[in-house]
Formats: sequence, structure tokens, C-alpha cells
Amino acid sequence: MNELVMVVTQHPKPFIELLAAYWVFSAFVSSMPVPDPGAVDFRRNVIYQSVFTFFHTLSGSLKTAVNDPRLQTLIAKKNGNTEK
Repeated sequence: MNELVMVVTQHPKPFIELLAAYWVFSAFVSSMPVPDPGAVDFRRNVIYQSVFTFFHTLSGSLKTAVNDPRLQTLIAKKNGNTEK
């Protein structure tokens, strides 16, 4: 851990740039619209759902990534609970 602190204090510009890039990425991900579970084009919706979940996982928004109604239904079926 000491080495990481030393690298950041000796080279603050790349660290600040990386932090700014992550902040912009996180803002982009937060602005993504929530996928529509009742969409007509199922294939496109599944691809968008996967991208939406993946990006939210990368940005650290795990609550949003896992808060998908279809995923909750799948987990409930796996556990034997068909009620929502």
C-alpha cells in the first residue's frame, strides 16, 4: 500500500486524469436509460440489458446493475419462489 501512495504522490497528474476519466464514464453510465422489459424487439433489448448491466458493474453502480426485474424473476424462479 505504501508503494501505491508513493506513486500517486510522485506522479499526481496521471492519477488525476484517470480519476477524471472515471468520473466522466460514471456520469455517462448514470445517464443511460433503464431498459424496457416489455420492449418489442427482444434481441436488441437483451443486448442493451447486457451492456447496461456490464457498464453499471464497471462504474460501481451495483445496486442499479442488479435491480433488473427480469434478473429478480430469474433468481426467484431458481429459488423456487414464483411470487414477485
